[in-house]
Amino acid sequence: AEIKVDALYEKLNEEMDAFQDKYDNETDGSMDSEGQAKWSAKISVELQALEKYENYFVRLKITK
Repeated sequence: AEIKVDALYEKLNEEMDAFQDKYDNETDGSMDSEGQAKWSAKISVELQALEKYENYFVRLKITK
């Protein structure tokens, strides 16, 4: 399936920005230790869920 790299980059960058904004709001920029602890637990769960992809590779063919 052909995926436009620029569009994919934009989508992922927007998702990352939204995630960062939510983190900053919920942890007061990491100054709220209770909020930080909740986020640390959340990230740990997310990383465990992604372990099944640790040996997953994608080969890209880049053409001009």
